Amino acid sequence: MRINNKKPLKITLMLAFTFIFMTGCEQVVEDPQLPYHEQIVISAVLEPGKTSPKISITKTLPPLEDYDIEKATIYDAEAVITCNGVSYLLLIGTDKFYTSPDLTIESGKKYSLIVKWKNKSAITETVVPYPVKIDTSYYKFIKERRHNHTEQYLSMFVGFKPEGNSVYVGFHYQYLDDSSKKISYKYSHSDCLRSMDTNSKGSLTLNFKIYYYGDTTNFKPNSYEDYVIECYDAPYFQYYQTRYNGGEPNELFGTSGSNIIGNVKGDGIGLFIGRAKTILKFD
Repeated sequence: MRINNKKPLKITLMLAFTFIFMTGCEQVVEDPQLPYHEQIVISAVLEPGKTSPKISITKTLPPLEDYDIEKATIYDAEAVITCNGVSYLLLIGTDKFYTSPDLTIESGKKYSLIVKWKNKSAITETVVPYPVKIDTSYYKFIKERRHNHTEQYLSMFVGFKPEGNSVYVGFHYQYLDDSSKKISYKYSHSDCLRSMDTNSKGSLTLNFKIYYYGDTTNFKPNSYEDYVIECYDAPYFQYYQTRYNGGEPNELFGTSGSNIIGNVKGDGIGLFIGRAKTILKFD
């Protein structure tokens, strides 16, 4: 019998060529860098009645670097808030927030912030809205069949007339008990509405759906729950609509190419926004 050694030899040569090609193209990259533009990051919520509001002023970090608050915090920024022609110098505290002990926030007023650091400058402003005055509130207990299971939930409706160019969203919190203020697993929020979304009577209605499981025999809202109506300055709407952008897990590199929209201009990004809360409770 004649043994054919040509085929094994051909395979061996192919494997050797592949190995040489792969090792020849291999390049070790040390300390890889992606394009990076350092920016100031501003984050703050201004609420009426609050003294010394906390302003977070940090910077963006390189994309391949793990986030570290120590590295991100800007300790030497020049930051000033101006309201009605009066300027308030902000200083950083041990908690890494910038504050001014002389500043007390009021509804209806505009607050402008300028932050300077290195050769960069970021500017932003917001008007602090007034708390919502609730006109109507009622709820319905709804039980309906969905596919192969039954859903039961409380549908809460809160009606009011909007003021100015504001944005409204409602949140529901349920606490473990009446005094701890520790939030339990029951939590929901309404849609985000603008002043322009009123009905024919000029009112807005926020609707919460709070899902419940188990025994609902004596089901009703109680003192362990808060229904919070939050009123924001107008730029909050774009932030709310884009708050999940830039991190879709099913996309290459986990980014969608679209950014969260805030209201900071210049060499900065972030959200500097006025907010007023109204809490609806049931006894």
